[in-house]
Amino acid sequence: MARKMRNGLMYGILLVVGVAVGMQMAESGTQSTYGPNLNNGATTVTSQGVAPSVDNSAPKSTAQPKPVPTVAPVASNQTPADLLLPPPSQPSVDQFADKTAELLQHLSKKGIHWVASLLDSSTE
Repeated sequence: MARKMRNGLMYGILLVVGVAVGMQMAESGTQSTYGPNLNNGATTVTSQGVAPSVDNSAPKSTAQPKPVPTVAPVASNQTPADLLLPPPSQPSVDQFADKTAELLQHLSKKGIHWVASLLDSSTE
């Protein structure tokens, strides 16, 4: 009996370690594939204006500072591959995680309603 318990505990620990390592590898794998952030090639250029210096010895004027002009986004050069290939879809691991999270949320909500109805019926 003790041997089965020890083997079961060892398998459980190995399972938890394997899942944790797999999650770390999956996270770093998508970053090396898609880069740290998935950008669709659109780049924007912004200018940062320098605030005018204020001389404390001079009297302050009520003139409003000039607005800083902004630059419109610059269109990047698109290659034929960008034009012809479909946009990258969500990885299957993310789809599986989303479905699992939805299922767990649904089960949690149903469990809360069940416990609430059980407690409600016991107080009547």
